Formats: sequence, structure tokens, C-alpha cells
Amino acid sequence: MKKLNQIIALLFFVFLSSTTMNGQEYFEQLNTVILSGHDSNDAQTYSWVNSELIEKERFKFHSEIKNAKAEAIQVAFPMEERTEIISKAEYLKELRKAGNRSENAADFIEYLGNNLTIFSGTSTENPTLTELYKVIRSNTIEGKLDIIETNLAFY
Repeated sequence: MKKLNQIIALLFFVFLSSTTMNGQEYFEQLNTVILSGHDSNDAQTYSWVNSELIEKERFKFHSEIKNAKAEAIQVAFPMEERTEIISKAEYLKELRKAGNRSENAADFIEYLGNNLTIFSGTSTENPTLTELYKVIRSNTIEGKLDIIETNLAFY
């Protein structure tokens, strides 16, 4: 009887340890987290949205945000462990805020790094974001006021 109890205890221990290992292996496979209810395949990547804005050069933030809200477009920020998804309208609002609140490309990139996790740790010498800053700044109120100021400056 004592031998039977030892065998049952041993089988129980082996069964318990094998299920724990299988659970850990399954947990390691689930490393992609989507913070939205949408699949990241349905969303545009932030780099695609950035290049789209750079190609347009002239646009109105108000109409772009309105169209993004109407179409419910999502922007995906793929990272190593997860993919963050926000609406394109919110992303455009952050870009507009960054453009209005920065005097140069380095300030623009720093603002984005503080407010959007994908840009944290990004070099201030990033050529794509520098080009994006020029386009964003020229389409914001502060940028338009800067252009007027330089055109009206007396020498």
C-alpha cells in the first residue's frame, strides 16, 4: 500500500511538472500584444503615414483628421514585443502638436519621443523625421506665422 501511494504521488508530481512546462512554452509563444481590438494587418504603419504626409507636402490638418476619423483608420507601431495601435486622427493630432511646439527638428523628435513610445530613443539626426518636421511645420499655424514673419522682416 505504501508503494502504491508513492507511485501515485510520483505520477501526480510528473503530471503537474509536465503541465507547468507546457504552460510556460505556450506563454512564450504569446509575445505579440495588440492594444486595440483590431488586427495590426488592418492598420497602416506609422512609417507609411509619415511617407504619405511627406509626399503630399501641402495639406490641411483639419481635413486630414476629419477624413481619418470618418474612415476609422488605425496606425500601427510595431515593436519587438508588441504592436501598439492608435487612430490615425490621434497620431495626426500628436504630429500637429509636435510641429506647433517645436522650433527645430531636434525639438520635434524629442517631443514625439516623450509622447509616442515608438519614437523614444530616436536619434535627433533621423533624416525621415527631419523631412517630416519640415512638412508638418509648414502646415501648422506656427509654421505659417514663421513664414509670414520672415517675409515681413525688415532688413
